[in-house]
Amino acid sequence: DININKEQGRTCRVQNRCGVIKLSNFLKNLKPKQRASLEGTAFAPLLSLPKLMVSQSLMYDLLQRWCVEKKTFQLGGKYVEFSLSDIALILGLRVVDAGGTSLAQKSKKYDILKRIFEGKKIIKQRDVEAALRKYHGDDHLEEHTRLALVYIMMTLLFPNSGTSIKSSYVALVKDLSKFNSMAWGKFVHEKLVESLCHASVQLKRDCTVEESSRVLCRRSSSETGRQKSVILQGCTVAIQ
Repeated sequence: DININKEQGRTCRVQNRCGVIKLSNFLKNLKPKQRASLEGTAFAPLLSLPKLMVSQSLMYDLLQRWCVEKKTFQLGGKYVEFSLSDIALILGLRVVDAGGTSLAQKSKKYDILKRIFEGKKIIKQRDVEAALRKYHGDDHLEEHTRLALVYIMMTLLFPNSGTSIKSSYVALVKDLSKFNSMAWGKFVHEKLVESLCHASVQLKRDCTVEESSRVLCRRSSSETGRQKSVILQGCTVAIQ
């Protein structure tokens, strides 16, 4: 087994952007009507997720054990699958698409993109937070719900290093009926597996395991002048 200790954490670390606590703080400030509206969407199961910190050392350990070729974890000489069923069990999201929609499909233009986000192709988290404050009133309940769904996507389900989201994702909230029929669990799984593969390759390339099972970066902080880190994107709370 690979021993991840404090010294190794200071030398080479794994970062993630899965904002479970940020989302929890957002949800607790919702008005009853706003929460009830979200409970009527596909993301309803996420409203009751426990407020957890994602463990940096655990993510490090899991990346060392991720087999890119088989897309599974290798533990004690055995391969342990990370499946759609795991996502369904942990997050409670649909893993079978009832409408045949995928994230790769181009969505039609949505007026919210022009009206609220000024036609931006990449929308920052601060843009969504500002819009949520603006549309916080009871007379904007439907708009607030759509914005909250976007916020959940960018903070919990598909977080990235740039804390942003593509406008094509935002356009998906226009038709809530279709939105609720989409296989969000499947999309989360795909993005997370893709990120596990990328981050695992990067970590194994930049770090070396010595005979003593001590993990160190090939380029130490003294050589680079800063701490080496690998960013694991996606909904990492699902593998914790």
